Amino acid sequence: MANVITDFRFYMARRHRPELAYVGYEEAEKIVVLADPKSLENAEPLLRQLHTDGKAISLFVYNPLSEPLSGGLPAGRVFAFGKKELGWLSGVPKAAFRHQFEAVESDVLLDLTLEEVLPLTYLTACSKARLKMGFHKSGRDVYDFTIRHEPPFDSLDLLRNLLFYWRKIDRQ
Repeated sequence: MANVITDFRFYMARRHRPELAYVGYEEAEKIVVLADPKSLENAEPLLRQLHTDGKAISLFVYNPLSEPLSGGLPAGRVFAFGKKELGWLSGVPKAAFRHQFEAVESDVLLDLTLEEVLPLTYLTACSKARLKMGFHKSGRDVYDFTIRHEPPFDSLDLLRNLLFYWRKIDRQ
């Protein structure tokens, strides 16, 4: 029963998906980054580079174990959430948190997770960002641009590759 409810929520989220409108690296001003504590720790140096390049970063971290997050994150806003913000049957964020997420304007969404994290995948499906990028995972198709890679591979490698190809496409 829970899978049916979750699948229906994903279906509804994707129905309102905006048209793909490529956003170049130089053009992007507001970036939403989705992460878990592990992926966030690895990718912090490149997040600092995005901030240095003048990108406004809003960070959404799924932290079910309430692990301490690094204090020097280069984000204008950090939203950490856990199991209490999830629906008990569906496992996706409740409406109140989803509305908070949707209220954050973004040109681009970067998902730094290497495995499917259901709450973050759902937020990606709900996002109104014009360009969504992340690691290719089997299952739900929620990204406009994905990276496929064999292990060993971490979130720093993922972010490095996403930024490299995003900038390269921008120059073409």
